[in-house]
Amino acid sequence: MSCRMLNRDEILYVVQAAMSRRINKTPLGYHFGDMYKILKDGDYGRAIHSARIIDDSNIKSLRSRYGAEAENYDFKDFSSEDFRLNCFHDFDPIQVIKAVHYIQYQNCEYVGWADSECSAFLKAVERAAVRAIDGYDDAIWGAPEKSNFRRII
Repeated sequence: MSCRMLNRDEILYVVQAAMSRRINKTPLGYHFGDMYKILKDGDYGRAIHSARIIDDSNIKSLRSRYGAEAENYDFKDFSSEDFRLNCFHDFDPIQVIKAVHYIQYQNCEYVGWADSECSAFLKAVERAAVRAIDGYDDAIWGAPEKSNFRRII
């Protein structure tokens, strides 16, 4: 595997999606350790924290993968303006899921990734995006009825 440095928009897109009513009808919640964390629309302090944990995880992944070559990678500076101005406005659940998978791929190179807050946050965003797919709420819980047709092999 390889990994690359995430750019600001890749991080901001996922955090803004997590705050979006299109992806979450209720605030995004996730467990990390013995804490339950919530990201609400308009909670810029928590949004900045979420962006920082993604960036921090990415830097850890790069340093784990590339060692000394990645030592000059700097952390990004996030502010509330990142979530109030120049925002993404259209959040297609499938695109959000793909963006989450992309970040997971870039950030998974270090020991402890699976138990990290970043991993917990991204899993919560993915679950919310799955539930936001058109037709999800109307789908049957469990297996649908069998058809009367026989399958010909």
